[in-house]
Amino acid sequence: ATALDQRPDLKEAYQQEAIALLNLKYQKKLAIPDVAVNTSYDQRGGAFHNQMNVGVNIPLPLWNRNRGNIKAAEYGTNTADLYQQQKTREVQTDVFAAWQTLKLSIVEYNKIKSYYTEDFDVVFQGVNTNFQKRNISILEFVDFFEAYNESLDEYERVKTNLANSAMKINLAT
Repeated sequence: ATALDQRPDLKEAYQQEAIALLNLKYQKKLAIPDVAVNTSYDQRGGAFHNQMNVGVNIPLPLWNRNRGNIKAAEYGTNTADLYQQQKTREVQTDVFAAWQTLKLSIVEYNKIKSYYTEDFDVVFQGVNTNFQKRNISILEFVDFFEAYNESLDEYERVKTNLANSAMKINLAT
């Protein structure tokens, strides 16, 4: 609901639809013929003395006025309506996709958080002390250190993905 109210691209689509409706209304108003009534008075210049004239002006194409522009405005209204519907669906799809990504990121974060505990640091300290006491070889220490760094990198990647997913849903709404 927030995305449907706040997204500028959707607001633009609504404005285009409103403009198309106003254009249609304007074109229909232009189809009404301009009827003008005029009067004139002539004291000595006409055929009679003190001549008073009354006239009505009506444009010649009285029944076929502005049909093409009205049709074009109707098509513009239909186009703007379809564009607005398409934008609404696009916004809904963006929000749904961002929400699904966020849900997956939360699940992944909770899963990796359960694996990464304080025991990782305790194990690292234990391996470090055993290496200093020469209980394990340098090859075992390097292998453990690389695995430890990879697990920390993976944990940070998952946290970054969670933050990015939260930002994407914020952006989508």
